[in-house]
Amino acid sequence: MNTSTRITSGFPARFLRTALTGVLIFFASGSIALWGQPPNPVPLSSADGRLVVIPQKDIGLDARFFTYKTKSNALVGFFAILDRGKGVHVAFDACDVCYQARKGYRIVNGFAVCNNCGQSFPLTSIGKDNLTGGCWPSYLPISVKRGLVEIKTADLDKKAYLFPGTR
Repeated sequence: MNTSTRITSGFPARFLRTALTGVLIFFASGSIALWGQPPNPVPLSSADGRLVVIPQKDIGLDARFFTYKTKSNALVGFFAILDRGKGVHVAFDACDVCYQARKGYRIVNGFAVCNNCGQSFPLTSIGKDNLTGGCWPSYLPISVKRGLVEIKTADLDKKAYLFPGTR
């Protein structure tokens, strides 16, 4: 048996290939699963001071994270996602229970997973089942009109307390 064949196709080579593949996947994913930080949140502002508007076409089947600077200078985070029926689901990137940990959520296989306590919530239930608070991505009211997702700046200001230390 040729030793060079054994080294390139035996255990050490398989281990090395597996390890390198894992490292590449880790860096390609932006390491979000370990740190829970949203990938490049999009900063938004309000043209009229009353509404933040997101074109529905800018929201897809993968969650997209956004930030908005409130009147009190808090940097409020939230995310939006479309379900397969094109329904829009939006929530704050914090919950009414774990918000002081300032860890937010990560999105894994159609679920919002709390980076503090590990509880997970189906994305399609956001905006429907998370209306009363508790350990859920905190409810953020929206309206969808003519292909635009509208969020009242007053609603963003009201929940600025969920984002301590961002002022």
